[in-house]
Amino acid sequence: KVKAHYNWSMYQSLLTATKRSLYKVKERLSARPMSDGSTPPPLFEVDLQLDGLGVRLHPSIDDVQSAITSGALAVLKCSKMIEAWDTVTIPRNVQLLLNPNLPPVRGAGSQGTFYDRVAQDKEILKVVLLLSGSIQSARSECDKFLQSFSQWKWLWSDDIALEYQRFRDTEPTLDDFAAKLRYFSEVDASFDDLEPRRQISALVLQTGSLAKALKDQSNKWQESFARQLHRDAFRRLEKLSETIKTSMKSLNREVADGDIDALGHVMQTLHDVRERQGEIEIEFEPITKMYAILDTYLPNVLDKEEQDARSMLQSNWILLLSESETRQEELTIK
Repeated sequence: KVKAHYNWSMYQSLLTATKRSLYKVKERLSARPMSDGSTPPPLFEVDLQLDGLGVRLHPSIDDVQSAITSGALAVLKCSKMIEAWDTVTIPRNVQLLLNPNLPPVRGAGSQGTFYDRVAQDKEILKVVLLLSGSIQSARSECDKFLQSFSQWKWLWSDDIALEYQRFRDTEPTLDDFAAKLRYFSEVDASFDDLEPRRQISALVLQTGSLAKALKDQSNKWQESFARQLHRDAFRRLEKLSETIKTSMKSLNREVADGDIDALGHVMQTLHDVRERQGEIEIEFEPITKMYAILDTYLPNVLDKEEQDARSMLQSNWILLLSESETRQEELTIK
């Protein structure tokens, strides 16, 4: 009887400890408001990540549920490591006297553990069953929160090259280009305002990684469109700079006395400069505007050679006009 008493007491202690542990987990997972009205701290921290197909949770709800189930089973199996008192010496009539509803412990010459008895307790089985689906209630709310990011789905699902071609097919003005780049910049800035964390039940969803990934995507769109604008700007800058350089070289050609070919060449250059002056000066405005846009949305993209060509463009043109007037006067005197 003494052994039966202590065996029973040990069993009750293990049973109570197991129940309390499982109920405590269940209580934490329920995330019910505490007595002071505050929300209990989350039990699981989950990252929101962009995987190229959409926004997902890492770990997933299924992974979290698996961890909860594994934890509940680990608590339950603790009793496997505690050997029972010599169950061979506990008569069946004593067991029935202590608790008629308790599964009988039959020894076979070995002590065994308390696990089989604890695991068969109906209340414990009920809690374990509840824990096996406890986090599923948060799935729909998590899905709803993830759905809120679908407004930016185009960032990772649309083809940038194809969308740029569609944009170019509309024959956009430089103001349209600036507006498009401004839109990308505003989208990028909006991710700085994302709430850093959202608690749903026992989960806390961290948005830091997702915000960074979304910003990377918006920067990719902005940079791609801006680089296309840069190609156009550089092509026009290069063409105009070469025109001015060629004209200056032609004007400075030596004209010897009686050299009709050289004289004709210089005169033709003077004529071309005067004739194209308006056209060339009109070309300055879009080039200047293009680079102003690039300074805002694609800074530090220009190499030294391009930067020098940009800064010297206006002064080289003024120098060409001045040189053409001087050359005209010289040829008139001749």
